[in-house]
Amino acid sequence: MSTVYARLLNNIKTSAEWAESDFALYEGEIGIESDTKLMKVGDGSSTWNNLPYMALSDIAGIKNVSINSPVDG
Repeated sequence: MSTVYARLLNNIKTSAEWAESDFALYEGEIGIESDTKLMKVGDGSSTWNNLPYMALSDIAGIKNVSINSPVDG
């Protein structure tokens, strides 16, 4: 197994900003509430208020993932 280095950029807003938004996340795109630390994963069409919150325990099939310090460049 090889190591893959990646940098992800997620949409981060306060819960109030998300609540006022009619923004729809792309399918699989992650949105994070900066003040509550809750997240939702987009389905490509539903707006933020119509998506369920996602817990790490809801994510199936992902194994051997570690989060390290950011890599510059």
